[in-house]
Amino acid sequence: MLQADVETDGSLLKASTRECRLGGVLRGPRSMRPTITRSGRPQPQIGDGVEGTRSARRNPRQPVFSAFLLLALLALGCTRADTVPPNIVLVIADDQGWRDFGFMGSDFIHTPNLDTLAREGVVLTHAFNTASACRPSLQTLLTGLHPLQIKTLADVGRKEGATFPEFRIIRSLETLPKALARRGYVSFQGGKYWEGPSGAAGFTAGTNSKLTPQGSKKALAKSRGLLKELSGGDGTELGRSTMAPLFEFIDEHVDEPFFIWFAPMLPHLPHDPAAEFMRSYSAERFSSRDRRYFGNITRLDDRVGQLLAHLERRGVRERTLIIFLADNGWDQSQESDSSPQYLGGSRGKFSIYEQGFRTPIIFSWPGRLPAGQSHATLVSTVDLFPTILEFAGVKEHASDRTGLSLYGHLMDGRDFARDRVIGGMSRLRQDDADVGLDIWAFIAKEEAYFVRDRRWRYIWHKDRQREDLFEIENDPLEREDVLAQNPELARRFRGEIEEWIARASALVSPSAESTPP
Repeated sequence: MLQADVETDGSLLKASTRECRLGGVLRGPRSMRPTITRSGRPQPQIGDGVEGTRSARRNPRQPVFSAFLLLALLALGCTRADTVPPNIVLVIADDQGWRDFGFMGSDFIHTPNLDTLAREGVVLTHAFNTASACRPSLQTLLTGLHPLQIKTLADVGRKEGATFPEFRIIRSLETLPKALARRGYVSFQGGKYWEGPSGAAGFTAGTNSKLTPQGSKKALAKSRGLLKELSGGDGTELGRSTMAPLFEFIDEHVDEPFFIWFAPMLPHLPHDPAAEFMRSYSAERFSSRDRRYFGNITRLDDRVGQLLAHLERRGVRERTLIIFLADNGWDQSQESDSSPQYLGGSRGKFSIYEQGFRTPIIFSWPGRLPAGQSHATLVSTVDLFPTILEFAGVKEHASDRTGLSLYGHLMDGRDFARDRVIGGMSRLRQDDADVGLDIWAFIAKEEAYFVRDRRWRYIWHKDRQREDLFEIENDPLEREDVLAQNPELARRFRGEIEEWIARASALVSPSAESTPP
């Protein structure tokens, strides 16, 4: 099991004395805490020497004495009165191609809020999810484990007769909200979420409260109730039709560090944006189906803008780290000649190809992270777990996590050790299947893995007994297989995959300490 300690000497956000904490509990009545302005300076309070107040007129020396007395008392009560961890907001887009953003070079996708967020922060352009489908990808973000490791644990539960063994796994594993709670964080789960009641994962509050849907898997799948209920139930309306639960949580916790999981089911199907979000996409250039997908992207961008505005209104934006990414790619089937480089067919969601895994990641923290920087660093989403914990001041010692913290790389450009990403899928779409038609008709239990370095992308279709090799930077759509010209590379990459599978699986094997009871 993961163990975590509060880091007492990490780089944490400078804060006012009202944020002073002892053992994660805010000390002192709220009336005694100075109000903080947008600049971070305390506003003067009655009796603090404001010109014209009765106390100031009665004793002009009293404010100075009171200020020194207050500081002395706070110094006695706090080990580090000048530090407080940042709020952390994780925004997760749902089914969006890695190029489908203005800040990633699109000349027609309309994402002004995300473009601003990227311009004011750091963008990692070459990040890769651990899966090209939402549930295993989100499991990694929640736990820091690779889906292969989750599957190893789940297989044990299935042998014991568990229908939904992942629920037991999430309850027993260390998760982001559980680790952050030891640093004094409250946490909110909102939107897409597959792992049962949000409280089982350690969230303080959330939009998902059901343990399991009612009925057999087969019956639920046939009625599509499984997808709706397991992925978040009514909570999947967050971001699509309402933002109220998220804003209410922020309003209730402005005085303490919070972690937010905001995973609106956007631009995910159904592609049903309001007309206002489709105005940027002319009917003359794009098909109706294309316009609806693009409109849902702009709809997502609008929700991000609403979130940013609310954080500003509550005066907490400057002490909030926002991280944005997509959970997996998309592959809107081409119905027109609008943009063939974007709409590539069947190599996105549930595939083993680049378009299904790659996502940009934005990190934005005004005044703390550098602005306007973009890095082509190879990153896996397993790296977000230790990165978030380091920003929060939590030092994690997980023997079963394989992620590397990006903290130093983001803060001051230090070198990042990862030079390749390895991943895979155990359920794959069939060739040329259209995910927008019937999600249950095209997926098969089939293993495939890939290695991605700066030049090459190697694919091992284990069950199909086939290998592919692409010079990915020159062939981003993976159209020209160069395996025959480079057999030695294929042997090396396949060996690396086999070693990686063995190592990752062993970390959570039934004999490992992290295996759930």
